[in-house]
Amino acid sequence: MSQPRRVLHLITSLGVGGVQNQLAKVVSSYDRESFTPSVCCLSDKGEIGGELEQNGLEVQALGEEVAGFNPRLLLRLYRLLRAEKVSILRAHKYRSAFYGVLAGRMAKVPVIVPSFHLPQAVRKPRRRLMIRLLALLSDEVVAVSYAVKENLVDSIGIPRSKVKVIHNGVDLRDFQNLPSKEEAKRRLGVPPDRLVIGVVGRMKAQKGYSFLLQALPLLKEGGFFNFWVIMVGEGEVRSSLEREARDLGCGEKVHFLGMRRDVPFLLRGMDVFAFPSLWEGFGTSLVEAMAAEVPAIASDLPCVREIIPDERYGLLVPPRDVQALAEGILEFRGDGKLRESVVEAAKDRAFQSFSLGKVVSAYQDLFREVLARKRTEEGIV
Repeated sequence: MSQPRRVLHLITSLGVGGVQNQLAKVVSSYDRESFTPSVCCLSDKGEIGGELEQNGLEVQALGEEVAGFNPRLLLRLYRLLRAEKVSILRAHKYRSAFYGVLAGRMAKVPVIVPSFHLPQAVRKPRRRLMIRLLALLSDEVVAVSYAVKENLVDSIGIPRSKVKVIHNGVDLRDFQNLPSKEEAKRRLGVPPDRLVIGVVGRMKAQKGYSFLLQALPLLKEGGFFNFWVIMVGEGEVRSSLEREARDLGCGEKVHFLGMRRDVPFLLRGMDVFAFPSLWEGFGTSLVEAMAAEVPAIASDLPCVREIIPDERYGLLVPPRDVQALAEGILEFRGDGKLRESVVEAAKDRAFQSFSLGKVVSAYQDLFREVLARKRTEEGIV
């Protein structure tokens, strides 16, 4: 039997975040007879890096500055790739792809696969040109959704045949043996008769949480006061959201829980999941809500349509539409049959289409395919 191939995942840092969470789940699930994973952080190791080490994975942190061009970082990464005899390099997001692809080619890494997790802005011609160059130097490029792929093809100019879509996934084991909704609410200190509206994600303007807050007074105007809002996450707009909730007269109803690692449990305590993003690359938290049996109301974005293709699986509303958000919440509250049918269909879709096992298999198949192709074309063993 041949030796397992060494796969190095490269990322800027491993602080808590959606991309980092997904990376951690994937590297922990490889077939170890075929692939030996490790992780390298360009800057700091972060909380998730520490957890990976505790679970027995090798994590290295270079502690370098990644903004601009850092030639020392490029050289250190080149030496690391040579010393570690890396067979497959996976670089996550633009900054890691920039350094990883260049160092990987210098070190003659056999397989280089960067991935993009958000649509790339096209305002800077130099950035667009660089992404095209990185794609040219890579063996494949992964997009986490067809929406991101179309951006890379149409707006950046990467050949369509070069971009493979592999959606993010959720570990279905995280959603087994969860408490009942009533028990989860009790542990959260929520009165049992409250309708709990929840969000999970980085607190950035992109997430559109301000529009959800603006929808809350409309619920009250419609005569519905019996709700709580749970906001899970940290970020640069948290303080402004807290202030906005108070200014809207809803401060006592909106609860900011900060960064949490028990997201499946928190989701279990929610009655409606809100996903009011203005743009996204995918929407892993939306899939998590579906797996946790929480009906979702989400912005009608191209990537969201890949998760919720129609209203059998959730309610879709135009981004920034405060009135539609409020009406969707009230529709779920008032129509028990709609809520039940959405929960059942959405959970089945999450489990069938977006499982972590399916994601890991797709990556491993991609690695094997590229290795086989290069053995044939270039004689690489």
